[in-house]
Amino acid sequence: MRLSTLFLPLVSVVSVSALEQPKADQPTFSRGVIFTPPSDYNDPRVLYARSAQFADGSLIATWENYSPEPPAVYFPIYQSTDGGLNWKEISRVQDTQQKWGLRYQPFLYILPEDFAGYKAGTVLLSGSSIPTDLSKTQIELYASTDKGVTWAFVSHIAAGGEARPDNGLTPVWEPFLMLNKETLICYYSDQRANTTQGQKMVHQTTSDLKTWGPVIDDVSYTTYTDRPGMPTVAQLPNKQYIMSYEYGGGPAIPSSYSFPVYYKIVDDPEKFGSAPGISLKATDGTIPSGSPYVVWSPVGGENGTIIVSAHSNTDVFINKELGQGLWTKVATPEASHYTRHIRVLNDSNKLLIMGGGQLPPSTTNKVQLSVMDIIPVPVLCIEALGQCMIPCLRATHTLPEQDVFNLESKFLFDILRCRKPTLVNTSEIAVDFVEDEGRWKAGEVQRSATLLDGEIVHGGEDSAGFGAVKDDGGHGCVVGRRWREYILSPGVE
Repeated sequence: MRLSTLFLPLVSVVSVSALEQPKADQPTFSRGVIFTPPSDYNDPRVLYARSAQFADGSLIATWENYSPEPPAVYFPIYQSTDGGLNWKEISRVQDTQQKWGLRYQPFLYILPEDFAGYKAGTVLLSGSSIPTDLSKTQIELYASTDKGVTWAFVSHIAAGGEARPDNGLTPVWEPFLMLNKETLICYYSDQRANTTQGQKMVHQTTSDLKTWGPVIDDVSYTTYTDRPGMPTVAQLPNKQYIMSYEYGGGPAIPSSYSFPVYYKIVDDPEKFGSAPGISLKATDGTIPSGSPYVVWSPVGGENGTIIVSAHSNTDVFINKELGQGLWTKVATPEASHYTRHIRVLNDSNKLLIMGGGQLPPSTTNKVQLSVMDIIPVPVLCIEALGQCMIPCLRATHTLPEQDVFNLESKFLFDILRCRKPTLVNTSEIAVDFVEDEGRWKAGEVQRSATLLDGEIVHGGEDSAGFGAVKDDGGHGCVVGRRWREYILSPGVE
C-alpha cells in the first residue's frame, strides 16, 4: 500500500535539535488495508482487530472473522515485516477444544519475559469460543512459541452463558492480558451476577497458565442497568496503572443512556476495585464514549503521554500528567471503529491505530490501520543547493545558521518531499518563535518553516524582539507583522 495523507502530531514540540530526527525504520501512513473480506462473509464480515509487536519490529494482527459456517470460525493471524505496510496470512487459530469456533474478541499479548515455562517472546492469544447459535461463551488461552506460525491450547479461563449483551444473560467476554511480576492477569467483562448487576468488570490471575484464581471485581456499580465493560490497562512511569472502560449508563452523559469513557488509577493492577472511576472529558468539552483503549508512551515530557481512543471519535485523547489534569483531543488519520485498537510501537514515537469497522449491520467492514507520529519530526527550513527543504508537519522550529551547513545534502533531501501548502493559521501580531529560550545572539539568522504570503520567512533578533518578516535580504525583524502558518502535504513517490 502506498499512502500520502497528512495527519497532525499528538504532542507539540517546544525545541528539538535538528540532529535528533526520529528513526526512519517505522513508516507513518494512513488507512492501510490489512484484509478485505470476500463477499460471502457473514455480517459484519470482520470486527475487533488487535495487534502485537515483536522485539525485531515485526507485527502480527488478528480480528473477529465472520467466514461462512461451517467450518467453524477462527482467528486469522496476519504478519507484517515492514512496519505495517504489507501483510500476509501466516496461520489460523482454530478452536481445538469445544469445536464451536473462536468467534469474539481476540487479544494478543507477547510475554516480555520468561513465564510459566514459556520463553520471552511467546505469543498468548485469548478470546471467546462461542457456538454459531451464541448459546455459550468460553474465554480460552492459546500460545505460539514461533511468532504466530503454530498454536497450541493452554487453558480455559472463564465460562459463561448466551453471548448477547442483554441484562439477565450470563456471558463473559472482552479479555485483556497483562503480566504483573510473577502473575498473568486476565481482565474481562462478566454478566454472570445477573440477578444483581447487568454487567461488571473482573479479573482472574494465574502463575502457571493452567489454573486460574478466584474472580475479583474491578468495576462494579449498584444500579442494575449500569454496564461497565471493555477493560484495557496500561502501566505508567510512576509505577501506577490506568484502566480505561466504557460505563454504560454512566452519569457523565445524563441526557441519554450512553457509554461514556471512564478510567481508574491504582498502585496495584490487581486492586482496581476500590479506586474511584473518573470521567474522561477533554478541554473542549468532548466526552468520548464507547469501547475505549488506553496506552502509554514515554515521549511527550517528563511523565510521557497517556493516549486513549474511543468509538465515538476519530480523534484520540492525550494526557501528560499521569492521568491528572487536562485531556486534549487530537486528530488522527484513522477512521472510527468499534473498539478501535491502539499500540505504541517499538519506536515509542509511533502510534499504531487499527480497527475492523462497525457493529452490524455492515457490508463494508475491512481491517485497516494507520501509523502516526506522537511527537512530530522537527520542522526546519534549511537552505541548501538553492532550495528550502521543509519537513511536512504543522509546527515551527528554528535552527542556528551555523548548524545548517554541517548537515549532509543527502540528509536534507531525504527528510521529506513537500507538496502544496494549506493555510492553517494567521496571527494578529508577529509570532515570537523562540521567546525566552535564550538560544539566539544579536545578528544571528534563524531559519523557520513559517510562510508569509506563500514565501519562506526568516526570523532574526533585534532590539525590538522576535518577529517574522518576508526575507528582504536583511533578515531583520518587524514587530507587528502578520504571519501565516501552513501545512505542507507529504508525498510518497
